[in-house]
Amino acid sequence: MKKRVFKHRSIHIFVILIGIFMLVAFGAALYENIADFNNHPDSVTESIVLFFLGSIFLVNLISLILVIIKSSKSIFLLNVFYIYFLLVLIFGFAGNYINDENYIDSSYMIVNILFIIVLASLIFLINKFKFEKLRYENIEAIGTQND
Repeated sequence: MKKRVFKHRSIHIFVILIGIFMLVAFGAALYENIADFNNHPDSVTESIVLFFLGSIFLVNLISLILVIIKSSKSIFLLNVFYIYFLLVLIFGFAGNYINDENYIDSSYMIVNILFIIVLASLIFLINKFKFEKLRYENIEAIGTQND
């Protein structure tokens, strides 16, 4: 019997495609931030952004590898990745709101809200369509009075 992570193959392919897209996007952003960090090594903000981008990139890479090899830990790591990315988005959004004296560009707000909705729907899809093995441990107890 084949190892399965999701109930449907289409969800598996969709998660892999989203993971590859995010990996490329975070890789490009990480490359740009490393170049900026080399130009301004004393900047605290650049080092914090570099840390979060690097950690998100690394967790995304590991979760993508686990989904591709269909590991049993891939659902957990995908949940960790999406929740971590969601928290970084929310805290970044709140930090920009606080630092910019309660003014945020409407396009920035729309993009962040769109990302939050997409991540929440991905978390829902992953947990809704994860593959669960049937357990036949207590099949002998069916119909007996051992309640």
